Amino acid sequence: MNVAPKEQSAEVNKEEKKLTYEQLNGIANQLFQENNKLKAMVNKLSDQSAFAKLDFLFKVVDSAYAFPADFRAACAKEIQDAMTTPIEESKETPKEETKED
Repeated sequence: MNVAPKEQSAEVNKEEKKLTYEQLNGIANQLFQENNKLKAMVNKLSDQSAFAKLDFLFKVVDSAYAFPADFRAACAKEIQDAMTTPIEESKETPKEETKED
């Protein structure tokens, strides 16, 4: 019967698929580095997209005849919002001290 050689080859494949701790650690490090590169690329593309959007918003604001005044005002507001950083309110509120006598 040919069943025994198939079982043996399956066992050999299982043994070959098992990785050592060092191999797994190396793979994890490679994936971590690749993930960091991809994050950097996403951030770069996001920044480029934001600048391209700003360019178009400025063009809309500059072309007074092509767009209605309310749309140009909305674009100007969006430019203003993008150019200013929001001031975060301090999360630390003064706490009143209560004295227990």
